[in-house]
Amino acid sequence: WPILLAMLGELGLGFAFAYHAGKGADLSVISTLSILVSIAVGGGLTAAGLIATQLLTPHSGISALRVGLFVIPFNLICAYQAQILLGLGAMMEQNLIRLTVPLVYVVGVSVIAVARRANVMNYTTAYLVAQGCGALVGLGLARRYFRPHFKIQVQLIRPLLSYAGKTYVASIAAQSSLKLDQVIISALLTKAEMGYYVVAVSVAGVFAPLFNAAAMIVLPK
Repeated sequence: WPILLAMLGELGLGFAFAYHAGKGADLSVISTLSILVSIAVGGGLTAAGLIATQLLTPHSGISALRVGLFVIPFNLICAYQAQILLGLGAMMEQNLIRLTVPLVYVVGVSVIAVARRANVMNYTTAYLVAQGCGALVGLGLARRYFRPHFKIQVQLIRPLLSYAGKTYVASIAAQSSLKLDQVIISALLTKAEMGYYVVAVSVAGVFAPLFNAAAMIVLPK
């Protein structure tokens, strides 16, 4: 659910940031807007999610869900910085950001397994830490690559939103369909059955990075 909310809150701006960065727009303005949107929209969705969980019948997964909701702002920061660097053709830096989250999460899951502390809350916390590390790495690489500073330029907001609007619906349709099965199944199956299903889907998607890599090369053209 937190990742699905992050997809909804992305607003299509990732592609817009990449496009305008590649077209020579002021990178400090783009960077500033990316961080402000991540905090405002991500924080708003987190708050809305926390309020919504208060209305749900308490059960074992609600506490972990509340922790997981704090992933949203970090996820947006991470995604936006990666897209800006993609627009600049900084493929190595962009891939380092994309690699950070799964690597940190694998380490966290491994530590939890070795410590025999496997439960939903611990896995959720590990994922939150991984997303936080991704956001920090993204901000650090962006700062190193083009040294942005805080800057607002109202004239750039309209073209950014215009471009974002054209990609938002298609992006939501594509990304939501990838997670829709898990959202539905989460309400029908036990946590253990859900876990087996998610792992199976991940294994089935083992070739996805090849297609994603090709798309990243084609996108700037």
